[in-house]
Amino acid sequence: MEDGTASLTTCAKYSVTINRDVSDVFCFLTNPTNFLLWDRGLVGLRLLSGSGISVGTMVALQYRWWFWRLETTVEIVRLVPNEEAAISTRSGPLQGDLSYSLCSVNEGTQLTGMVKVRSAKIPIPAAILAWGVRRELKTNFARLKALLEAEIVGGAVRSR
Repeated sequence: MEDGTASLTTCAKYSVTINRDVSDVFCFLTNPTNFLLWDRGLVGLRLLSGSGISVGTMVALQYRWWFWRLETTVEIVRLVPNEEAAISTRSGPLQGDLSYSLCSVNEGTQLTGMVKVRSAKIPIPAAILAWGVRRELKTNFARLKALLEAEIVGGAVRSR
């Protein structure tokens, strides 16, 4: 396209089992103050509307992804306590959607993330974008799992 937007669709899906109750995972996952702890590329965020997270809340995010610094605004479009959460891009170089679904399993919580990039205003081949999106989702879920399964004792982190 002439405006530099790549017409592409990239999807990634990844699941992980976290040894914590579904309510603990949902609360941690949807609390914006925790995003910087587990989202590897996120370097800053700011709530643009409201004081908490609810459907319609707008959040400004600053990412460092490979050698790009990306700024985007997302809106919370779905929030069902202990079941699902979803955001959709409202502005920025990558347009897409991110959804999380949670369900209780014997060992704790099954968390599934789905990313769909609808278009990109960065010069990157679709195959590399797809690989990068899958890699980030997997890496971020590993970080989230490690954080939620860790226990802080006397200032030190100890795995459960």
